[in-house]
Amino acid sequence: MELFCTIDFYLAYHKLKKKNSYKDLESEILNHFFDKSVLDLCEGTLLNSRSEVNPYIKKRIKGKGGYRIYYYLYISNDKLYLLFVHPKSGSLGASNIDDTFKAENIKKLPVAIRNKEIYQLEKDKSGKKITFIKQE
Repeated sequence: MELFCTIDFYLAYHKLKKKNSYKDLESEILNHFFDKSVLDLCEGTLLNSRSEVNPYIKKRIKGKGGYRIYYYLYISNDKLYLLFVHPKSGSLGASNIDDTFKAENIKKLPVAIRNKEIYQLEKDKSGKKITFIKQE
């Protein structure tokens, strides 16, 4: 499965990575999204109940005080798009995002793909770091 993200995810990720209290975010993403089966990636709260083929999912990672990651799976194209991330605790922590924000996130995805405002995520050679590659 190829892994991509929107600019919203990219910006939120890098903002969080600057804070020491969120230093584990990169390893959590590596553990939960890379080298996983479609079945593993479908685990989480389904946000578009009518679509099992292309699910929009909210996944909680790292337990109660961890992170919420919102993503969309194009199962037939073997692609996963990370849309947004937020921590549940810490200085940048927030409660769940509202339904309007969730809907806006998913509506932005086709536009971002069409306008090539997408980054591909890959593991570096060590397998411990994420590299973001802007799509051209």
